[in-house]
Order: sequence, then structure tokens, then C-alpha cells
Amino acid sequence: HACLIARFLGAEVAVAEAEPTKLRQLRKLLPETIAFNPLEQDPDEFLRDRTRGHGVDVVIETVGCPETLRWSASSLSPGGRLVLVGYEPKRPVQLDALQVHYRELEVLGTRVSTQEELEEVIHLVEQGHLTPVVGRSYPLAEANEALRAVAEGRIFGRVVLDIGAQAEPGALPAGGTAADSPA
Repeated sequence: HACLIARFLGAEVAVAEAEPTKLRQLRKLLPETIAFNPLEQDPDEFLRDRTRGHGVDVVIETVGCPETLRWSASSLSPGGRLVLVGYEPKRPVQLDALQVHYRELEVLGTRVSTQEELEEVIHLVEQGHLTPVVGRSYPLAEANEALRAVAEGRIFGRVVLDIGAQAEPGALPAGGTAADSPA
């Protein structure tokens, strides 16, 4: 959704996506977006070529692993902004302090939007400026499966937990075991 908001605000957007199905979905959703597979093209080189050597102004780093952070930071223009959203808790990353200092980079960390930002996005949706991308809806009883699907990268877009929907027959309650399943 960050891509949708950035496009709405007039930014030129480039997205690195290694999963071919998600890459196709992204290109269909935002055809004007520069979308590429970082396993097929060197991201730093690709982005430097696209910006004629200048680099990009902002990187929203949603993966947060050492490999993606390396090229995310180096693809920034002088004075660029690196926004850290994602992370892999078992794989801490290091940032080159000299690169940050000499290139005057700004590094921000964020976990979630503020109430004000959420209200602003809801207003943009209500006005028809943004359309949420819902990858899948799950009954609340299947919340654990929804979390697994997100963690495993099986969802493109958002997951919705529907508090009024019934679980699929045979589905386990959230956090439940087979013994908890209705007979």
C-alpha cells in the first residue's frame, strides 16, 4: 500500500520483488511503477541506471535482511531517506555509519502508522483516491492461518480478519488443536 500512497502523492515508484507471481500482480496493479526482480538484476546498479547515477530519494525497506539493506542504502541519493519497516529478528542487520554520515542519509524506523495517518488514509479511500488491495479474507477463528500465510509470503496485499464469518468446515479455532475442532 505504500506504493499506492506514493503514486497518489506523485512519486515515481520502483519496487523490487523476487516472487514472480507477486511481481506480475504488482505490474498489473501499478503499470507505471518500475518493478524488477532483484535476483535477476543487481538492484543498486538497476536503480542507479534508472536515476542516471543520482540514486533514489527514499527507500521503504520492508524486508529488513542484510542482503536487501545493503543495496537499499547504497541506492539512495545523497541526503536520501531510508525507512525501515520490515526486519528479520533472527538476522540483525548492520548499517555502514560512514555511508550514513558522509552521504548525509536519514534513517527512520517505523512499526505502524499513527491514528492520524490511518484516518488520513481512510479518508483517501472514502474519496476514491486509493483502493485497498485485499489478498485474502479469513474468519477470525482462522487468525493463526492468516498470520502463517503472511509470514510465508503467500499473500499479495492485506489480510482481512472477518469477525462475522464462519470458519471453513474442519478448520481449527485460532490457537486450537484437532481436539478443539467441532465434531
